[in-house]
Amino acid sequence: VVASAINTFKSPRTQSVLIELNTKLESHNKIVGLMENLGFATTIHPSAIRKEGPFKGIGNHIFVRG
Repeated sequence: VVASAINTFKSPRTQSVLIELNTKLESHNKIVGLMENLGFATTIHPSAIRKEGPFKGIGNHIFVRG
C-alpha cells in the first residue's frame, strides 16, 4: 500500500500521514526510513504501540512533513 502511494507522499501537499506498523517486521521498519527520506518526521506516542498480546509491537506512526 505504501509503495502504491509514493507519489502522494512525494507531493508537498501531503503534510501528514498515519500508518499502522508492526515494529517486529523489518519491512515495516524500512517504511520509517522511506518516510524520513521524503521529508517526514516520525511521531510515535508511547501508548500507541501495543505492549503485549498477539498484536505486540503494532501501532500507529504519525509522519509529519517538517
